[in-house]
Amino acid sequence: SSFIGLMFNTQVHSITFSSLDFYNTPNGNGSSWFGVDNLHVFASAAPVPEPTSLAMLLAGLGTVGLLARRRRAD
Repeated sequence: SSFIGLMFNTQVHSITFSSLDFYNTPNGNGSSWFGVDNLHVFASAAPVPEPTSLAMLLAGLGTVGLLARRRRAD
């Protein structure tokens, strides 16, 4: 016997396949199988978190202000 499992760590947008089959033999020997053909999984990559724009703007303006103040003092 065997088992195949799928796990996704991201949001899956769609899963498509062309056929889905399940066969069970009636002779009682317990043989059966499950098949999926042409499986396509579409998922998006997680976005890279970027620093907030406001914090970067304030840090840049603060740096420019400090440099301007330092130049006036010289």
